[in-house]
Amino acid sequence: MGAAESTPRRITIPNENQFIKITDSLAERLLACQKKSEKSAAEEKAKEKARDAECPPTEADKNVRDYENSGDALINYYYGPSVTSLRVLQAKEKELKESENYWSKRIENLEQQHVELKQVMEDQYHKAVDEINNQVPRPPPDTPFPCMEHKNRVLSCYSKNSKQPLLCAEAVTEFADCVTNRRIDSLQGRKEMDV
Repeated sequence: MGAAESTPRRITIPNENQFIKITDSLAERLLACQKKSEKSAAEEKAKEKARDAECPPTEADKNVRDYENSGDALINYYYGPSVTSLRVLQAKEKELKESENYWSKRIENLEQQHVELKQVMEDQYHKAVDEINNQVPRPPPDTPFPCMEHKNRVLSCYSKNSKQPLLCAEAVTEFADCVTNRRIDSLQGRKEMDV
């Protein structure tokens, strides 16, 4: 509980009349806000006319006012100096091409590094395999596995006494002793070869 984020439930109510009904109090508040904004706009215009009457506008003021009223001021304010869409498109294409070149070179370099690293790793692997093969001599392929007789006794005992495996404890102990002795013999033989 509380581990997962909850999603808001949406309710859709079909409106067949295509009109939204509002209360009278809401309509009055909307009208009051509209009248207040119209009144403040009228007051602002009156203050501006009063300022103009006190000091007549100069030629520079007229040019600024004409520029502000033309709409260019608004565009320049929001968007900066106008640039043609062709220049913008060319700049974006150039930027994309530079980015594409950068990333393609970067990918090529990474692939080359990967190939070199793979080669080094394979060389080290083969070198380690050769070292292990030289250190630990392998027995000839026709050499029988040690303690096969004891292994066969353990398997036959378990198959005869499948419900009572503890009866095979002696055979298992003999097999474990045989394996231990063979391991010791093998290690001693290696030590003699090293000396």
